[in-house]
This record gives sequence, structure tokens and C-alpha cells, in this order.
Amino acid sequence: MSTETLLAAPAFAPRPTTLAELRRHVLANPTLPLRRQRDLASALNSLAKASGQRLEAIAATPEAVRALFGSMTPAQMGHRPSRWRNIRSLVGAALATAGQISVPARINQPASPAWEALLGLLTSRDTRYRMGRFARYCTGQGIAPEQVDDAVLLAFGAALQAGSLVAEPARCQRETAVQWNRAADSTPAWPQRRLEVLDRRLYYTPSWDTYPASLLQEVEVWIGRLSDGGLDELDYETALAQPLRPTTLKNRRALLRLYLGSLVLTGMDPAEMLDFRSVVTSSRALQGLTFFYKRGDSKPRHQVAEIARLLIGIARHHLKLPEDDLRRLRTMASKVTPDKRGMTERNRDRLLPLKNDQTLQRVLNLPEVLCGEVEQHARKLGAANTALARQWQSALLIDLLLKVPMRLANLAGLRLDTHLLRLPRGGDSFLMLGETETKNGQPLEARLPASTAQMLDRYLAVYRPLLLGEQASAWLFPGRTVGSRKSHDALRHQITGTLAERCGVAMHPHLFRHLAGMVILRRNPAAHGLVQRTLGHKQLSSTMGFYTGMETTQAIEHYQDTLLALSQAGPSALRPRR
Repeated sequence: MSTETLLAAPAFAPRPTTLAELRRHVLANPTLPLRRQRDLASALNSLAKASGQRLEAIAATPEAVRALFGSMTPAQMGHRPSRWRNIRSLVGAALATAGQISVPARINQPASPAWEALLGLLTSRDTRYRMGRFARYCTGQGIAPEQVDDAVLLAFGAALQAGSLVAEPARCQRETAVQWNRAADSTPAWPQRRLEVLDRRLYYTPSWDTYPASLLQEVEVWIGRLSDGGLDELDYETALAQPLRPTTLKNRRALLRLYLGSLVLTGMDPAEMLDFRSVVTSSRALQGLTFFYKRGDSKPRHQVAEIARLLIGIARHHLKLPEDDLRRLRTMASKVTPDKRGMTERNRDRLLPLKNDQTLQRVLNLPEVLCGEVEQHARKLGAANTALARQWQSALLIDLLLKVPMRLANLAGLRLDTHLLRLPRGGDSFLMLGETETKNGQPLEARLPASTAQMLDRYLAVYRPLLLGEQASAWLFPGRTVGSRKSHDALRHQITGTLAERCGVAMHPHLFRHLAGMVILRRNPAAHGLVQRTLGHKQLSSTMGFYTGMETTQAIEHYQDTLLALSQAGPSALRPRR
């Protein structure tokens, strides 16, 4: 099918407003072969069935259809990924026949000779691939490479939003700008006009340079006391028990910035914030905490409670305020602190599908399935490629979290020269984390199962080099920038996306720890101590707090199984033993 046919104005009027109307028009379109008509109509039916809606209730617009596809995964709908991609492509083609698609995902007409020549200068396959859609869009609009500017990029983003089924138009627009600038840096013949990389993140607080130097200086003194525990002071009563970890210090600084920002947003002049005594008072605390409390639907929230505890710490240890002031701060903190009822309701909901044996089995078998597919495709192609290497990496990430339920920060920070040990002569493989690297200060040493060790060895020998390129790196999961590791967000997106697409479950990396607790308590409802040791909780009370209630379900099921066994055994089983 040619580009002209795909993007041609519809031969019918008016333009369909629902997918039901679009289906009727597709079946009545004389320019489409009969089989093509049936395929497009079937894809529309499949989309409506998967979403649980009638065709008449779904708007025939890219925005509405994109939202539906974004809310579902192939596994959730009972389709193979290839079939789901085919449905998406066919639905896009149906919208294109009605003139609703201006930037199709696939297009047979190549870019103009000028664009093709420019793309041919790129040595990075990733950059060349990502710039392809933009080059074809510019070709369709009659825009030469040297005419590209921020206005063209904005028009491209608007076209993606209103006339394509690209999953994340804003992200695609941003990545296009990033790749354009990267090409300009690495390719002298590339047009040297830089494109603006839009930052769509929302900031609720001013930058640090908004505040007076005197306040910033006191912040650094405060951070310094937290970093060394204040143990060099004579007043040991107010000194901390131990220095805080760098990650904790970073979080404290971020919470303080949020609090100061809340004061600015509620009317305080930054010029008045000369020191801690001007911002950490009971009245100012009430002003800032009320801002966050109302923003959280007037419900106690964990973040507001952390800010309240931060203010109490500053007031007590740094400013040494009177007891009356501390009492008022503690009263405020108690009102914004949520009750400790274990894990959040959202995480409980995400764990619920995993209580189904078939769903859990799909998750447990997923690493092996992914690796099997990679090996099969590599044999067909004659060699592995970067796409297959990323899939193997996804399998390894999920398998490591299943076998050693560590935190995301530890997973992202794994190094070949520090954390992975292979005993000589084909001995066991171990994953080891020092006490300074874990959140609770407890060292972690875990022997990797043979299947995981083999997956890791294959990754290091074949697939990691494809992702690493020519750079040298000790990170197990290297990033794109030389010497960097893969970011937390990238790993989270990779793991969550793979599990959603292949298993139909919403599992973020930290949920693997909750899954470990659920699996252990499922086998033994009283094994909280084993959960504590597996997850590395310093106190058993932490384990009990998170998993209270989960063991109740398992205990009742165990009781029901006992009743069933007794009923089948007959009356003699009920008699007391002598």
C-alpha cells in the first residue's frame, strides 16, 4: 500500500466519529480489497472486545484509541505480543483510511534523497532509527534538513499527538530533539542548529539559589552534622547515634527543599528566610504542613509525615527549641502521619493477581521463556543483535529479583568487580553486598542458583558486549553514557514493561520483595522470621508491620485444608490421641 493511498483524503463524508461508524465505512470503502476490509473490521472488533466497550462508545480519534491501547497489555487481553501489535497496526490503518492518521507508524515512501543522505552519515543505529520517523514527517511536509528548527519540532509533536498511535507522543518529540542534538555533536555535516529539549517535569519548589546565602550556609552546616553524626560535639545528648548514609542525606535535603518551597508558595518572601530560626517555628510548620496536607486531599500521607519528622529533628537537635515548641510540632506530626497498616492498598491490589497459581507460574517461568526466545531468534538470524540482548537483559533482571529480592538501588549498582563472585573450577556463583551498601546496614550474601548463574554467564559472554559497544565498564547493567550505569528509571521501565506485556501484571521492582513475603507465608503462615531474614529487615516488627493480614489469609486456607483432610479421613481422625 503506497503512502498516497494511506494518507489520502477519505472517499466518504462525513468523517466517522465512533469506531462503529469507522467499521461501516471501512467495509463500504471500494478502494480496499475485500480481505483488507475484513482484517481492519476484525481489528476494530478485537479492540472493542479487549476494552470491554462497544464500538459505538469509542471515539474514532488517535487520542482515544491510544488511551485504550495504553491501558491494556497483550497478556491481559489473552493475545500474543505479535497479534496485539498486528491489531494496533490494523486499527491505525483503519483510522488512516478516514484521514485521522497523519504520522503513521509505518510508511512505505522513503524519506527524501536529502534526508536519506543525512541519515546515512549516522554511525549510531539507534540514532538513525529514531530519526527515521522525523525525516519521513519532514519529507511529507516538504521540510529540508537545513530548515529544521524548534517550530518544526513543535509541529511534529502536535502531529504525533493528534495524528498517530505513538504510545508517548511527548516522549517521542523529546527523544527526537535529543537524537538531533546528539547527531549534531557527532557528525560535522549535520545541521548545527540545536533543538530545544523540553522539560515537562513539574516543579513545586524554587531552586536553592532563590534563598539567602545565610540560610544556604546553615543548611550545609546541618548536613555536615548529619553526615558525621555530630559525635565530635561535647553535647552527646543531642548528637545522633550514627552518621546518616549519603542516600539519606540526599533525601533529607530534598525534603527540606520541598518544605521551603511550600512556604514560598503560601506567601512567604524568600528574602525573609535568613536562617533555620526564621523557617522552623510552630507557625511556619503549620503553614507548610497545611499546604501539603490539603494537596493530599486532606488525608495523612507518608511524605507529609516525613517532612514533619524532619522539622522535629531540626528543632530538637539543631535549634534546640523549648519543649513547648517541640510538643506542638509532635502534635502536628501525629495528625499528618498515616496509621501503620502494613503495605499500601495499591501494592496489595498489585499482589492480588499473583495469588492465582497460573499467573504466578507465568511470572516465575518468564526469564526462561525470554531466554529461549532469544536463543531461537539468534539461531534464525545467525547472530544476536541489540534487541535480543535487551530481552536477555530483561530476563536476567527479573530472574535476579525473583531469586534475590533486593532493592532497585542495589540492582542498578551491581558491579562485576565488587558484587559478583565465581568460585574457581566451575564453582558456585555468589552475589554479595556490603553493609554500607544496603538500606538497613546488613550485609547480603546469596548463592545464585545454577540456572541464574548460567543465564548470567551467557549474558556476560554474548549479550552484554552488544549493549556495551566499544566502551569498558564494570557495571553489570551499563548505561548509554560511557562509564555510567543504567538509571533507576530505565531499569524500572524495562522490568515493569516486560512483566505487563508478557504476564499482564503490574509489577514494579520493589513488589518482588512483597512477592517473596507472600510466597513464604503461603507455605508457612507463621514464618515471619524467615521473611525477615530473606528481606533483610533489621527488626521483626518491620516484617510484621508490612505483612500483617497476609498471613491471616494463608492461615485460614491452611485451616480449611485441615478441615477437608479431617472430613475425608473419617470420624477416627477426630478422636484425641492417648
